[in-house]
Amino acid sequence: RVEDTGNQSEIDQAWAYKTLATALSYTGKLDEALESVNRALELRPEYQGALGDKTWILRRAGQLDAAMRASDLALEIKGGFAFAEVSRGYIHRWRGREEDALDAADRAWEIADSDYRKGQVFALRSSIASKFGRYDDAMALARQAQDVDPSVWHQTQLAYALWLSGRGQEGVSLLRSLKESNHPEVMNELAYILAEIDQDLDEAERLARAAVAQSEVPYMLNTLGYVLYNR
Repeated sequence: RVEDTGNQSEIDQAWAYKTLATALSYTGKLDEALESVNRALELRPEYQGALGDKTWILRRAGQLDAAMRASDLALEIKGGFAFAEVSRGYIHRWRGREEDALDAADRAWEIADSDYRKGQVFALRSSIASKFGRYDDAMALARQAQDVDPSVWHQTQLAYALWLSGRGQEGVSLLRSLKESNHPEVMNELAYILAEIDQDLDEAERLARAAVAQSEVPYMLNTLGYVLYNR
């Protein structure tokens, strides 16, 4: 929970605001999520976990400069925070800075203390590989992420890597087989791949609209626009 000591009421309130922020971010309510995590940080400014969540929320909102500042603060408070390093890796990836992204992944791996964190590092490395055209590596790393932590996030990343490797139908089959088939991340990824392989655009539109209805994060709106463009 909260890493420092002090007034127990403030600690409990900060934890509650952080938890609410996480839930709001999953449903795409990023402005509300940011407001909630900021409330947590007003109560406990050195709450490293809340700073990590703030970094993630800002990344999802496309506010990369602000996300990097939040990760800087998290690492200043206490070095060796794997989640902050993973976030920095994604920011560097999106900015096209491959070496910086890989360095962040290496730092995160050195301090990853659970299968969950190791899965995040494998997923980051897979994302970096796909960004820079190493599709076979991306698929292998996505499988490693799935093996250590079979979360819906890593399943969708594996499906994406399969598509990049020219195995789009396998990616479609994987996503359709998941028990979390109504998860917005799954529907969004399936809609995107269906549009890319020009297969069942009616279903792609239905899935993209359903994903946006649950989670209006920018990249899901982009997927819906892409599907409509391809119709």
